[in-house]
Amino acid sequence: MNARLIAACLILLALPLGGIVCRAQTCAHCDEALTHVDRAAAHDGAPLLAEIDEALAVWHRSETFFCCIVTHEEVDSVRLALERARALGENGELAEYHEALAEARGCILIVRAFDAPTLRNIF
Repeated sequence: MNARLIAACLILLALPLGGIVCRAQTCAHCDEALTHVDRAAAHDGAPLLAEIDEALAVWHRSETFFCCIVTHEEVDSVRLALERARALGENGELAEYHEALAEARGCILIVRAFDAPTLRNIF
C-alpha cells in the first residue's frame, strides 16, 4: 500500500513539473525567435533578411517540439508569416513587410501563451 501511495504522489508531482519544464522550453524557443523578429521590425531601412532567416532557423529547429504541444496550424502560421515577410522584404515592399513581421510576432506570441500552465490544467 505504501508503494502505491508513493508512486501516486510521484506521478502527481511529475505532471506539474513536466508542465513547468515544457513551459520553460516553449518560452525559450519563442523568445529566441521573437528577438530576431523584433530586430528586423525595429530597422526602418532596408529589410534585415538575415534576422528573418535566423528566426526561421530557430522556428525550424523548434517545430518538432511545438507540434507536440500546439496544433500544426499554429506552428505553420508562424512559419508562413515569416516566409511571407521574407518574400516581401526581398521585393522591397516595406509597408507589407512590416505588417507581415507584426503578424509573425502575433503568431509567435499565441504559441508562447498556448500552453501556459494554470492550476486548473494541472489538477
